[in-house]
Parts: sequence; structure tokens; C-alpha cells
Amino acid sequence: LVSGLFSRPRLPLGYSYVTTVPRGACRLNITEIMPSENYIALKVTNGSYIINGEFAVSAPGTYEAAGARFMYSRPAGLDTVLALGPIHHPIDIMVLYTQPNPSIKYEYLTDSETDETSNDIPMSNNIPQHHAGTRHHRHHNANHTRALDHPKSDTTLPFFTFHDSTLPKQQPHTNTLESQSQVETNAIGNRKFTWKILSFTQCSRTCGGGLQVGKFKCVEVTGGEDKEISPAHCEGSPPPSRRRRC
Repeated sequence: LVSGLFSRPRLPLGYSYVTTVPRGACRLNITEIMPSENYIALKVTNGSYIINGEFAVSAPGTYEAAGARFMYSRPAGLDTVLALGPIHHPIDIMVLYTQPNPSIKYEYLTDSETDETSNDIPMSNNIPQHHAGTRHHRHHNANHTRALDHPKSDTTLPFFTFHDSTLPKQQPHTNTLESQSQVETNAIGNRKFTWKILSFTQCSRTCGGGLQVGKFKCVEVTGGEDKEISPAHCEGSPPPSRRRRC
């Protein structure tokens, strides 16, 4: 078993390298330790992104790449990626950083430890893109730790887009929020409840080119000021956070 914990107080905005999962690895489990507005991104080493690439947040679902199926979910704001494997190409684990203290735990079995179980799919020849990085520690089950240095990540951060389809794609940049009319409204008697952004965080930069994050809250729709209430009153899970340039 190979396992590790990636944790940093701060990183450059954008993508930073965590570790590379080698070819033949299986039973891959990557998850955030604490809920955050950071995202786990996966890419084929020296190839294309699988999830959360090109500054576009992918919808939860199943993504096929490197001969395996990657199951991406975000329960309660915790990014999680699972894959039974084995994978046919090395995979880079990245963090898409937007707020301090990212903490990501990862573990997998190497090919020498695999069994007969597999979720293989036909291989595809998808390869372009770049590579970014930072320092991390890799932990093995023999309590052996070594540090690896990688080039600093690119700090250029375009505006985020969010995808509702099952496969990632990039959408044009925009400074406006997605229409909140797409959010379902739940009616109980004469009371109406919906997910709504009530405020945005401070701008991440003071001289332009920054980012603000707005989280959806469950509110009761009234004639006056909307009132935040328990999420149990609203339909389903809150939509992904919205981001805008500032």
C-alpha cells in the first residue's frame, strides 16, 4: 500500500502538483480531509486532464481514462475520487487551489499487490497539455517518508466554469453569475425555499485579476429579505459554488 497526505498552508492560485500514481496501480482512493473550495484534479501524466482541468469544475460522475473508470463525487464539500483500476498510464494528482490549507489524502495498491479484480475499459490515445507542481511527502506502509521537489505551478488563474455534463469541457470566460433561475425551488404549503448566493468572499487580489467565491445557502423566499435556514428545507444538494473575477 502506498499512501500519503498532502497539506500546505498556502499555495499559488491555480494548479499544484501532489503526486504521480504509477501505471498498474489499483484501488485508488483520493479524498479531502476537510471540506473546502479547493478541488482534486487528475490528469494523465504528460497528457490531458481527466477531471477538474482547464480551470473548469467537473460535475460529479464517472470518467473514463487511462484504461480505468474514475468515480468523482463531492459529498458535503469533500472532493473524493475512487478508481478500482489497474490504470494503464501514470496519473498525476493535482490540487486546484482557491483557499488556504488544502489537505488531500491518497492511497493505492501497486501492481505487485493487485488481484484479479479490474474495471478495465478500452484504452484511448488522448494526450496533450502541461504539468505543474509543488513539494509533497510520500508515505509508504513501512513508515518511510521522502520529499520530492517539483517546479512551481503556474499562478495564472482564469475564471472558473462549472459543467453539468458527464464529460469535462471548457466554456468561455464570463464575469457574470450563472442564472439562479436554474436552481430548483421547493414549496411547502405557502412557504418557498431555494438555494441562493447571499454574499461573496473578499477578492483574492488587490490589484485586479483576482477571484471571489459565492456559496449557495438554503433560504426561505419572502417578500422582504431572504432568510438563511437549514439545508434540509431545500431540494437536493447545494449547487457548486460560483466564482467571479474581481
